[in-house]
Amino acid sequence: MRPRSARSSLALVVVAVLAWAPPAQADEMDLSLSRLVVQDDMGRTSLDVEGWRWLVGQLASAVTPTVTGPAATVGSRGFELRLDTTITGLSDPSDCDPATSERCYWRRGTEGDGASTAAIGNRFPRSNHVLTRVAVRKGLPYGVELGFNAGRLARTSTWIWGGELKIALLEGFREGLPALIPDLAVRGAVSTMTGDSQLSLTVATLDLLLSKDLVAGNTLVLTPYVGGQLAWVFADSEVLTTRPGAPDAWATCGAVPGPPPVGADSTIRCTESASGYGDQAQFPRIRAFRPRMLLGFQLRYRPLVVSATLHWDLRNPDENADAARGAPRQWNVAVSAGLRY
Repeated sequence: MRPRSARSSLALVVVAVLAWAPPAQADEMDLSLSRLVVQDDMGRTSLDVEGWRWLVGQLASAVTPTVTGPAATVGSRGFELRLDTTITGLSDPSDCDPATSERCYWRRGTEGDGASTAAIGNRFPRSNHVLTRVAVRKGLPYGVELGFNAGRLARTSTWIWGGELKIALLEGFREGLPALIPDLAVRGAVSTMTGDSQLSLTVATLDLLLSKDLVAGNTLVLTPYVGGQLAWVFADSEVLTTRPGAPDAWATCGAVPGPPPVGADSTIRCTESASGYGDQAQFPRIRAFRPRMLLGFQLRYRPLVVSATLHWDLRNPDENADAARGAPRQWNVAVSAGLRY
């Protein structure tokens, strides 16, 4: 009954974590993309594409599927339940001006506390994103493993959902000369973000993993692993206003059936003001590719499994046409604890 009791305890912890919501600053790091506007010498405003690319590029790194285990699967009858936490570093450009918020994209592009406004922005932007997820993995015959996860991005109202498929090409050599052969696997994974009305973001990865079990006393297993990761970012914005704080275009339109008048700013027929539709715009979509490396270890003692993994970019994101100018390489650390049966 002891393993069942441990499993029940972990399940209760998982439910408590997912049900918990910070009482005050739950959405301070939610994106506010309509604040990312620039003004020309004539006073005309337009969307700040550079800021959009900066924010989405760094947010994508926090959403990217992380590796939290070695190449070997949990076995055809195995099942694993765990809690993962990933910390991803965030930063504004080095020439960010706090006095004017010029090129301060995390300050301008996030909600902040109750005293924040479109002019001030987020007074205290965070320097990292923390993503906590509940994950399950189930082994299948022929070295196949399926996994699913769901979690919350801290200090936001967004949820992250993901799935993975791992195929072990080599695993389980433990005796004689073949024991020198490491475990080798390929993994495909995808994560998508929900809960943000201004942004659609999905990240897919393809990983190659190499690991080797080091057994001590027949009960303690230490498994270092290394791998390469290819990540593809797909980001699209919704239609936004280029005048933060302006009335909602739909609310002021007074729409009625029928085509719009010739030369109207809107694509629908308005009985009142249609001027708000002239302020509507959409950021260009982002389709980016980011190669990464990872290094980690897993410690297993009976059903208890603990792991830690460091991921980092192999090149500067701004080498991609859809990345912001001067965007730095990013890193994140994923730690995990769970039970395996």
